[in-house]
Amino acid sequence: MVDNVEKTAESRRRWVPVIAFTDTEGYRVEFAPRARSGRPLPLGRTVRVIYLRDSPCDARMNSWGDLWLGITLLAVFLTGNGWALIGLGPQVMA
Repeated sequence: MVDNVEKTAESRRRWVPVIAFTDTEGYRVEFAPRARSGRPLPLGRTVRVIYLRDSPCDARMNSWGDLWLGITLLAVFLTGNGWALIGLGPQVMA
């Protein structure tokens, strides 16, 4: 981790870490993961990064939150709406 960038949205202060790594071609790549924190994270911290060799700019931090949180929330939302529609189906027909 090489930096923390402050973002303010809806009167909430959040910090976005900036991560740098060297790709397989030897180029330095910096990116900001989706994860945000209420306080800055310690600089110099080592984190695992995954990326496609042809697309290092689309790198992701190898953490559950960065990789799966969005998909999990979408699945919960869609499942919840599906159950709501199933539950409303018989009432609409009555």
